[in-house]
Amino acid sequence: MRKILIAAMTAATLAVPAVASANNGVGNGADKSPTPVAGPGCFGQWRAGSVQAINDGTIPYQLSDGSYAKNAGQVFADRGADNAAMNADARAYCATL
Repeated sequence: MRKILIAAMTAATLAVPAVASANNGVGNGADKSPTPVAGPGCFGQWRAGSVQAINDGTIPYQLSDGSYAKNAGQVFADRGADNAAMNADARAYCATL
């Protein structure tokens, strides 16, 4: 699962220029791009932006069976019990910003 998370974060990093372009170059926050922004609400905004990007197809997310998620619900179901640990890691990362 850690490899999947790293792959998703890498995909998010590569998708940021495309997301910024799609939103007329508006920076993080207003456009809900999936890049964490330091400050209050970092984790929630990052997660919401990632969910939106997965649902929009901006971030391709490969599921454990090799197929790609069509919506965020499939991602959460695939992550299963690891979801809480992944969210804790993301919160910890936000705390370092």
